[in-house]
Amino acid sequence: MIGEKPVRQDPNAHVIQDFFHIPPPPNDWIHNLNFGRLLNSEVEIAPAIINGKVVLDQVCFSISTSKNAVNNMRKLIEENPTRKNWTLSIADANKWCECEFCIKETPTDSFLRFVNTIAEKFPDKTFYILAYFATQPPPQTVRPKKNINVIITTIDVPKDDPIQYGNRAEAIKFRNNLKDWIDCVGASRIMVWDYFSNFRHLLMPFPIWHTIGPNIRYYANLGINKFIMQTDGGPGHEFSEFKTRLISELMINPWRNVNRLIVDILIEIYGVHSAPSILKYMQTIEKEQIYGPGWLMNWGDPKEYQCEYLSKSKLQIYKEILSQACTLSQSTPYEMQNKLALLPILYTCIELGLPDIVDYDLFKKICQEYYSKTGETITLEEQHWTPWHEYLHNKGYE
Repeated sequence: MIGEKPVRQDPNAHVIQDFFHIPPPPNDWIHNLNFGRLLNSEVEIAPAIINGKVVLDQVCFSISTSKNAVNNMRKLIEENPTRKNWTLSIADANKWCECEFCIKETPTDSFLRFVNTIAEKFPDKTFYILAYFATQPPPQTVRPKKNINVIITTIDVPKDDPIQYGNRAEAIKFRNNLKDWIDCVGASRIMVWDYFSNFRHLLMPFPIWHTIGPNIRYYANLGINKFIMQTDGGPGHEFSEFKTRLISELMINPWRNVNRLIVDILIEIYGVHSAPSILKYMQTIEKEQIYGPGWLMNWGDPKEYQCEYLSKSKLQIYKEILSQACTLSQSTPYEMQNKLALLPILYTCIELGLPDIVDYDLFKKICQEYYSKTGETITLEEQHWTPWHEYLHNKGYE
């Protein structure tokens, strides 16, 4: 929680200093081993077979050959000769081929055998493979080439507990897989991709701030110093500026006093007068979620939590706290930021159909004011990138 005990910093401790920069061209750096990306030859690339049916969402790496991918990779390297880091990662799908060849070994083994044949053609380049869903566990028989590094993701791990202490099966599985990958290739060749946002509802309250510091420290203590920390940094998204700043500071120094850092960031973003109200809201909603029966995932819906931390009575409490922050910031440079902090509660009330406490006129007014000042439209749902005016229309509001 926000009141967690700070960890003592060893003056000789490891500090995050190696960052992974992904230069252009765009759209080729992740989920690129699928049809239409690096693999664009239907002759050499076989689709997955799942439940006896052909599925184009994933590739059969047992039958497919890498000749076409090698040629495409060579072309990309020629176009970007100074680029050292590349990725070879599976499609964005929680599916795997079940053909007679693929079922004879683990998904990671068949995938790794395929990408090894690409990586060995370009020994002066570093290739990052994606340990994601089926390929999160390390291989059993195939060893990665020395120029292959691993991006292991927390995609299916509940987000409301720090990774190190989570007792749900997904968290335990991730910790075991992470340590096994370290044994396989070494911590210096591992990158962790962690998630701190709700992909489906970008404005839904997602109280995971208490996990950011412990997660980054856990990875650093294992010797890992390469990260992708994904959060919702778009205009008006739930505490986007705060989360981005907190993650950035802790990636530079994971052992900072998190409590003090949070207060400093809140004052900087929301002003000294409103920061206590914002902190009170964060502590209140965090407590309600932690002690509730459910857990947070990256694709949760407000309706899943309407009997828990997003109940009508609790939303009313949150709204009152954040409205106070808005009042205290009136006619100050922090007024807009405090109004944006209220948007997730208004958004959730609209999603849950609570007309007696939702103020959709205020919701619309805040979005309009933000747009008039910045020229940026607030988007509300990643699936359709719905701007506020279309969103309200679809919800039945004029």
